[in-house]
Amino acid sequence: TMAEKVDVIYLPTDNTFAATMATVGQISETKQIPVIVGEAGMCENGGLATVGLDFYQLGLQTGEFAKKVFEGGDISTMPVEYPKTNNVTVNKDMAEKLGIEIPQSVLDKADYIIENGETVTVEE
Repeated sequence: TMAEKVDVIYLPTDNTFAATMATVGQISETKQIPVIVGEAGMCENGGLATVGLDFYQLGLQTGEFAKKVFEGGDISTMPVEYPKTNNVTVNKDMAEKLGIEIPQSVLDKADYIIENGETVTVEE
């Protein structure tokens, strides 16, 4: 199988993959293959880590852009916008199951850490 030929798997943000993350997480643990994912919710279901979109912040940013349009902004002259923020999420539970030690320097950059089945927001 493919799982026997790779060292790590990357799954982008995708509804099909997101819907199957519990199964992917089980295979990841069984085969001892880390899965890096595209967004935090996928980490909660078995992904090891992500630097992913903050969908809440993206929604706010999108609302601000829409407001400019509705207030008469000329969309043909508006620059394309990209997400202004990303979040780092680390699943320490999965790291432990895979025998991976997450460096403190990575944990220090994390916005969210999943440990003992709970997602904790890291305070700055």
